Amino acid sequence: MADYALLLLYGALVLGVFVRGVRPGVLFAGAAITAWAFGALDLEDWAATLGNRSLLTIFALTILAGTVQQRLGLTAGLLRLLPSGNRPNRFLAALVGATSGLSGFINNTPLVALLIPFVRKWAEVHKKPIQPLLMPMAFAATAGGMLTVFGTSTNLVLNGLLEESPGLLGASSPDTLQTAQYWGPGLTVVVLTGLALIFFAPRLLRGRTDGSTSENPAARSYTVETLLLDNAQAVGKTVAQAGFRNLHGLFLVEIMRSGQTIAPVGPDEVLVAGDRLFFAGDLDQIRQLTAERPGLALPQADLTDRAAHAPVVEVLVPNASSLVGQSVKESNFRERFGAAIVAIHRRGQRLGGRIGDQLLQAGDLLVLVGSERLDERLENQTDLYPIGERAAESAPGDPVKIRLFLASLGLLILAANLGWTDLLGVAVGLLFVGSLLGFVTLSAARKHLDLELLLVLSSSLALGQALVASPWPAKAVEALHEPLHALGPFGLLAVLFLVATALTNAVTNNAAVALMFPLAAAVVVAGLIPPVPAFLAIAFGASNAFLTPIGYQTNLMVMGPGGYTGRDYLRMGWVTTAAYSTAFLGFSALFLL
Repeated sequence: MADYALLLLYGALVLGVFVRGVRPGVLFAGAAITAWAFGALDLEDWAATLGNRSLLTIFALTILAGTVQQRLGLTAGLLRLLPSGNRPNRFLAALVGATSGLSGFINNTPLVALLIPFVRKWAEVHKKPIQPLLMPMAFAATAGGMLTVFGTSTNLVLNGLLEESPGLLGASSPDTLQTAQYWGPGLTVVVLTGLALIFFAPRLLRGRTDGSTSENPAARSYTVETLLLDNAQAVGKTVAQAGFRNLHGLFLVEIMRSGQTIAPVGPDEVLVAGDRLFFAGDLDQIRQLTAERPGLALPQADLTDRAAHAPVVEVLVPNASSLVGQSVKESNFRERFGAAIVAIHRRGQRLGGRIGDQLLQAGDLLVLVGSERLDERLENQTDLYPIGERAAESAPGDPVKIRLFLASLGLLILAANLGWTDLLGVAVGLLFVGSLLGFVTLSAARKHLDLELLLVLSSSLALGQALVASPWPAKAVEALHEPLHALGPFGLLAVLFLVATALTNAVTNNAAVALMFPLAAAVVVAGLIPPVPAFLAIAFGASNAFLTPIGYQTNLMVMGPGGYTGRDYLRMGWVTTAAYSTAFLGFSALFLL
């Protein structure tokens, strides 16, 4: 009974990951609870996964990436890697190369968040479109994560699954994959994918804008909600008389009055106190809008008097944010963050209407106005990613402390190479040193502890172990023995890789590798394919996520800033997917099999 329940649960998981609106943490945890209820999973085994070394390594490295890299002056280092000239092709090549190399050693999500404002600033200064730059940067970060075993959480999740099922890599081999096994295919993927991005991005993403002004092709167009106060000079005047017809960088698109919407707005429309005026335009004009127009204010009562001097911060809603699916009003946004949303930009489109009624979605860009401590409050949460220039400004830490930290890093890496410790030991050692030097704090550690990711990983490790131990994978391989045998090792490797690729473009990369693991283990146990190529195939396939915005976190992060549509991801994604797949499968045919 338990084995049948486990098989049904696996089928339900495969179908469930394609259902929109179902969070992966709920899905995998629900499957694990159901497996326990039917006796297919022991609670002790599930709880034991929390001590899995690869899982612990993921969280240790995530905390390090989120808390230490800005303290080390990483942003200044990034600037030095990028050329200052106005040649887009040269800048793109340097951007792709630097991002690919760094993402093999740094968590790619904060890396992309740090790079977005730099790329945008370069595009603004040189009057170049931003579309041929941001998407290649995000794709390069994904490919670069495959250079090392710790470059992406997907590789560490796979190692966690291998740890829970020892012996799959061979009796005389370690139970986990090592960085040395990723270097060859990873470097091949990075080089070929990078060349494809540099050559095709300017051609496939050429000449597109996101509704921004022609003077500034890198800017985004927002719709800003303002309130006409009783003492405003514009009250009683027409739109033309009030000077709202020829605003630089802004356009009055609609007026909301007593629940009625007036659009389009004619020049002879008489303005009334209490009118909500919606201006469309680029972000740079938001401050001037209220500062230069007495009586025209952002419609937040306690921010009105100081709105012209309050910090304006641009943030992104990540796909793991608890805000996704909630309206601005329901989320108690102002109470939680001490800020008010004055504009929303969604996937290349500016949103109009009342801000409070908008349902927030993953990938939304929000413009916030708040207190002087807004930056500090944003620093200690995970529901929003600051991506504006203010977020990128980071003063380098104490040089002496930085040298001590880097010296500790060197000693720990040496100890790992001598076999005295492993990756988890290096990560924990760096966390300890970072806490002594003040780089790592408890509040920052809490911020980067993703509970949903913890649920997905622990549940998938437990379910993967139970599935591999059940008779179903072996029965499936036995039933399909002839066609599987006819495919040969390379054919099977290609199937594993391509199925993982299909899954990861519809669900998260971690979910894809968890679902593919029992299948890879089954063909390995049956002796149809060597273990290392089989598991590398699902690891590389699970990171081959370029076709959709939801395939990878960094894809979604650049969607709003770049004003991309789903068609852009398909157009550029197919080229990138083809280059990535050719690189991995070609390397596998020559060296892995």
